[in-house]
Amino acid sequence: MKKIITITLYAAILLLSFPLMAQTSTEERAKKVTDLHKEQLKLDDNQYKKVYDVNTLFLSDLEAIKESDEGRMQKGQRIKELDKLHDSQMKDILSESQYKVFLSNKKTNRKKLKSYYMNS
Repeated sequence: MKKIITITLYAAILLLSFPLMAQTSTEERAKKVTDLHKEQLKLDDNQYKKVYDVNTLFLSDLEAIKESDEGRMQKGQRIKELDKLHDSQMKDILSESQYKVFLSNKKTNRKKLKSYYMNS
């Protein structure tokens, strides 16, 4: 259950991290996330394009899960599977050191959001 909450919080980070999210398309959100990755991970142009494609697909699938009529547990499980797929795709694109930074940033973002929700 803790893992599902953590995965859900990570998904919420991506969905809530941009102030105009409701007014932006999946592609625009993917660009913002990818721009952040470019800065944090020092992506080259080839990596940037691949990461953008992965993020676009991830956010699109995440939105589809969010909009589905499935129950919370089913959504949580699907988000968990989607997160694993996203991580795997990122690992294929990034160097070992970049992937470590990616995972570290992901953990940091999860902690921030979890703390925010616990104090609200």
